[in-house]
Amino acid sequence: MRNSLRWHQPWLALLCAGLLSSSLSAQVVRHGAAPRFPLLMDKAVQKELKLTEEQEKKIRDLMGDLFQEMPQVGEGGGKAITIRIGGGGVIGGGDMPDLEQIDRDIDKILDEKQGKRLNQIHLQRQGFTALKNEKIAKQLKITKEQQLLLDDLFEIHQEGIMKLLEEARSNAEGGFAFRMDAKGMKELREKLDKGVELILTTEQVDQWKEMLGPKFEAKR
Repeated sequence: MRNSLRWHQPWLALLCAGLLSSSLSAQVVRHGAAPRFPLLMDKAVQKELKLTEEQEKKIRDLMGDLFQEMPQVGEGGGKAITIRIGGGGVIGGGDMPDLEQIDRDIDKILDEKQGKRLNQIHLQRQGFTALKNEKIAKQLKITKEQQLLLDDLFEIHQEGIMKLLEEARSNAEGGFAFRMDAKGMKELREKLDKGVELILTTEQVDQWKEMLGPKFEAKR
């Protein structure tokens, strides 16, 4: 049986929302958005990309020092994944890995078609928050006026996520095994989507949809 790994959901939510603290969050800000490589820990994404056994092994080897299995607290038990920071602890000091370099290393493992599909899935998972990425904003030819409006909208969105995060923490049994409010997250994203679509031109929205590619259905 292959050594399959999966993300501990709170960590995935935090990383994709850019809410992790210390040097990791600084890298996410520099990156402009969450990195792509965590998606490859999802078996559905692996299946969508049609990874070979050799590719899966290379990816596991690449990320072996980044992740470690730990018991999952809460319903169901089982195994979960957490980021290992500086070799000790989950949040705190220590040297952080170069997230951008890991993404570049992933590009060397995937072929062109797989890389393109991973980029599409990455954009779909991020939604319009991907517009924080300067490269994406440049592709869509976002104007300075639009960027100012988007920045305000993203700030409001981030505040909403932080509120849900605090609520999840207060309701947690302990540790980091808390669950984000899925309904609340969905409502926040819907509000963000409507707001962004009012800011972008019709041409920009159409181009964005093309960049997303076919909808990714996470069939297990």
